[in-house]
Amino acid sequence: MVVLTSFVYPESPIRFEARNTKAVLDKKDLGVGTLYISESSVSWKNQDHVDSGFSLSYHHISLHATSTDPNVYPKECIYIMIDTHVTMPGDKTEDETGDMSDSDIESEADISELILAPDDSNTLHSMYEALKQCQALNPDPDDMISDEDDVYEDCDEGIEERNIIQNEINESRAESDTVENLTTRMQGNTMNIGYDSVNGDQNDEEFEDAD
Repeated sequence: MVVLTSFVYPESPIRFEARNTKAVLDKKDLGVGTLYISESSVSWKNQDHVDSGFSLSYHHISLHATSTDPNVYPKECIYIMIDTHVTMPGDKTEDETGDMSDSDIESEADISELILAPDDSNTLHSMYEALKQCQALNPDPDDMISDEDDVYEDCDEGIEERNIIQNEINESRAESDTVENLTTRMQGNTMNIGYDSVNGDQNDEEFEDAD
C-alpha cells in the first residue's frame, strides 16, 4: 500500500499554507519547502528541488501534536506519527528492498515520524488547528464500521428490552386474568354454599314436621 506519494498539488480546499517549513522524516532532514494542509491531504514541496516532496493521506496519521521537546526537534514544531513505516518516494526501490535480509526488514520500525517546523513559530497554532479540522473530515473507515456495529447493537438491545417489557406486561395480564377468574369462581361457590344452606334449612324443617 502506497502511503506517502510524490507531491501532488491539492485539489481539495486548502485550509493552511506555510512557506519556509522544514520537513524531517524519521530524523532525515528533507529540507525547506511549502506546506499545504488541505481537506484531503497533507502535502509538502521542497522549494529547492522541484521534484522533491510528498502527499500524505489523513487516514494514515495516527497522531499529530505540537511539540516543544528538544529531544524531538530543537525548536517548537508539529509532530506527526504515521501508522506504518514509509520512505520518501524514490528513496528505496523494490529491487533494493528485495536485497534486504529478513532480519533487516524485521528491524524496520512499524511507524514513521514526521516533523514539520515552520520558520515562523507563531503559525504553529493555526497549523495545528488546520490539521485537527481536516483530519476530522476524514474519519478512519474502521472507526466508522465500529460505530455502525454499535448502532446495530443498540438497536438489538432496544428490541430485546421492548420484548422483556412486553413479556412482563403479558405476564401481568395473565396474572390479572387468573385473579379475576378465581374471584368469579369464589363468588359462584358462595352462591352455591348459600343455596345449599337454604336447602339444608328446608330439610331440617321437613324432618321436624315428620317428628
